[in-house]
Amino acid sequence: MAETSLFLVKIIFCGGLWYFAGMMTVISYPLSTRRVGMNHWYGFRFPQAYYSEEAWYDINAYGGKMFIRWGAFAAVAGILFFILPIDDTTLLLAAYLSLLATLFIPIGFAYAYASHFRRPPEG
Repeated sequence: MAETSLFLVKIIFCGGLWYFAGMMTVISYPLSTRRVGMNHWYGFRFPQAYYSEEAWYDINAYGGKMFIRWGAFAAVAGILFFILPIDDTTLLLAAYLSLLATLFIPIGFAYAYASHFRRPPEG
């Protein structure tokens, strides 16, 4: 009985990581290929992204690529968590930390990249 419940826990949490990784890729692909024009709803909306069209596309392409790479990390983590012999508490913690890392680390990289853009001189 305990093995069955651990198997279900693994399916739920690893499946969640795989789903999250897939959604990140689907959402980030248009950004990474520069297909999303400047807007206020979709993309990396740091102040520096609004300095110019070039800044918008560069920042969002970089951020989209970072999300795709870290989404691949989440997918691999989900596979490892599924096949490794770990208990349900460790699995829950590992899956949760992987989700947080996969979400916030690419945003941090994109923000650091965006900080290199300077406001164009007015006039």
